Amino acid sequence: MLRKTASKKKSKPLRPYDQIADLIGSVKDLPPDASERTGEKFTEMLHEEARRKLEAEDWIDRVRKIALALPDTFEKLSHGEPTFFVKKRSFAMIDNNHHSSGHVAVWCNAPPGAQESLVAADPKYFFRPPYVGPSGWLGVRIDRGLAWTVIADLLKQAHATSSAPKKSRL
Repeated sequence: MLRKTASKKKSKPLRPYDQIADLIGSVKDLPPDASERTGEKFTEMLHEEARRKLEAEDWIDRVRKIALALPDTFEKLSHGEPTFFVKKRSFAMIDNNHHSSGHVAVWCNAPPGAQESLVAADPKYFFRPPYVGPSGWLGVRIDRGLAWTVIADLLKQAHATSSAPKKSRL
């Protein structure tokens, strides 16, 4: 009676794509060099992601410097993002790819009518943010090259809007 023995094959070292194949799908029927090409592409993607994170940190630091230079302003985390307050009322909040939004932005409290006019005038830079958008807040993309003087002016306006006394309710 013959016994079957398990063959002792040497396992090949994992190529970059093989290490992530379970994460991004099957590798069946790909050309022999696809693993190396995909591994290189994945490495490029990692470098691009790291570069974007560093840029985002720089942009957020610039917003932070502008906001904290305004009177009676303080910062704390709210919903996992840096948020700026005046008189215990928020006036600006960072959106660093919040809930996979795909952008870096700052949400600013805006005076009545500002959101509608700016979003209509230039949707490349301005949008209606989720959650606070119905209250008139303005989303400002800081990852699209909008002039920092404009961003600073919008933050100053948001600060003034939030620090103004609330209108009495009827």
